[in-house]
Amino acid sequence: MPIDRARASAAAIPCRGLAVILLSLLSACMSAEDRATNEAKVAEARQAAGMREPLVKPLSRAEAETSFVGKTRLVNAADRGVQVSYMAADGSVYLWFPGNPVVLRGTWTFEETGAYRPYAGRPVSETSVCFTYGPGSVNAFDGKRGGTRCVPGAALATMSLERADGDVFGLSRKTEVPFVLPPERTTLTDLRKRAGAL
Repeated sequence: MPIDRARASAAAIPCRGLAVILLSLLSACMSAEDRATNEAKVAEARQAAGMREPLVKPLSRAEAETSFVGKTRLVNAADRGVQVSYMAADGSVYLWFPGNPVVLRGTWTFEETGAYRPYAGRPVSETSVCFTYGPGSVNAFDGKRGGTRCVPGAALATMSLERADGDVFGLSRKTEVPFVLPPERTTLTDLRKRAGAL
């Protein structure tokens, strides 16, 4: 009798789901000592297999707050050069984007996200920063109009080339940018000199 692979595969899905639930329950019952021993074994096995630790570890909410809130950041904008962003403590964000003559205003929030991470062998919680801009704005990276885009905090920290305390360029008090950013790499110091903010 031939095996109906589609039916067998569909039947396996609930079993896999049940296995994941059971593993989650069992790992929750592990003592901190057992969990630490298990994580050490995973790290040892990764090293023996020639695998390195992840380059980017998830940020906690406290780490994200320290890294982003009340800071002016110079952010890698890929082939567009760099962008400058200021995240105010009141949930407002101000963006100075290459080629744009105006300060783009939006809002930001933190969202707790996470999923299974192979390097950890378990679900990992992380803090994402979610940016919302008006319907008249266009995301230069994906071409979508307005809306909210969430970025894992660790990824945003990696894209941040430099940061300084406060609203260095006064973006929160302006509608026009100090000057139109060219699509090239630069530093906060060079931008401050050019804008007369030093």
